Amino acid sequence: MPASSTVLHYVHDLDRNVIAEYDGAGALLREYVWLEDRPVAAIAAGTTPVTYWVHTDHLERPARISDAVVWRAKYLPYGEVYSISGPASLDYRLPGQWFQLESGLNYNWHRHYDPTTGRYLQPDPLGMPDGPSRWAYVGNSPLMSVDWEGLASCTYSISTHTLYCIPNAGGDPKALGPKGVFSGVGSCQNDPGCIGYNDLGPVVPGKYKNEQG
Repeated sequence: MPASSTVLHYVHDLDRNVIAEYDGAGALLREYVWLEDRPVAAIAAGTTPVTYWVHTDHLERPARISDAVVWRAKYLPYGEVYSISGPASLDYRLPGQWFQLESGLNYNWHRHYDPTTGRYLQPDPLGMPDGPSRWAYVGNSPLMSVDWEGLASCTYSISTHTLYCIPNAGGDPKALGPKGVFSGVGSCQNDPGCIGYNDLGPVVPGKYKNEQG
């Protein structure tokens, strides 16, 4: 999986995840496997295809590629790469964002994001400010929230047991809670200190997909 600055073509599935990558001549370079919105594997094409397993952090952002660790990344709070090591490469960054070598920016479907400043280069196309700024990333809370398409932000607060979202499809912001909403069991109910206790602590903050039939 060598890094490349040549022309690349991406194929997306219906959930807008990249599932294949081709060079300018139409030759397959890589295929990607997803578990819903989480990257699971990257398969390098060739005479003998090689499968690399993607390990993500709490934001579902890639942190390592294995079987043996062949790529490792560390990030600053707003997604800027602090360091990358290993012989492999991966252009996936914050959820929904792909790094573009020629510009140094991350493509976030509806607009481009600059991780060095923590700001988008274009205002929110919905015309709805994400907090006080239409150029801000997830209300300036990059360690708790993600924006898959450059449109929405969702923030879940354990202490107030409230989920607040600006929807991708437009419309008014939505909130669930706090009345009648709780997470966790017994003394761990709504206690952020119990996140690490499975089946006891509250729901881990992060992105959750709402499926409606």
